[in-house]
Amino acid sequence: MASLPVLATTQNNTMLTSLNNLPKKILFLCTGNYYRSRFAEELFNLKAAKLNIPYVADSAALALERGRENYGPISWYTIDGLETRGIKLGDDIRHPKAVTPEDLESAFLIIAMDKLEHHPIVTERHPDWIERMTFWDVADIDLVEPPEALAKIERLVDALVKTLSR
Repeated sequence: MASLPVLATTQNNTMLTSLNNLPKKILFLCTGNYYRSRFAEELFNLKAAKLNIPYVADSAALALERGRENYGPISWYTIDGLETRGIKLGDDIRHPKAVTPEDLESAFLIIAMDKLEHHPIVTERHPDWIERMTFWDVADIDLVEPPEALAKIERLVDALVKTLSR
């Protein structure tokens, strides 16, 4: 992709900055943006920052309406999984959000947490994006216990960070 210029003005001059200097976005998707994708986002951002690699993660829901029974802004399992790994979330935790066309368009890499669960949702709601997505194999809480699922996400995030840091 060609480097697009961004025009930034200061008091005395105008600077031209390349978008390539901005961090590339990794977008993690799951059904409700409450548990798996949020864990992947937080873990990735911590590991990428430690290695000083130019990537930043975000996360969103493919089917936000399916999380009506979720309580609070983020799953307790996510909070516990992060704290077990020494990661403390701040006090300003956002609520789950639905994926937008802008999220998809701005992503360098799009990862859906579970192919079996998410491929049909993407096919129905975002068919033009199916070829750009990577699908992991991390099932939701009704199929896999949280410690096992979070450990698998951690292994996958570690492998992703290692690949991106080369």
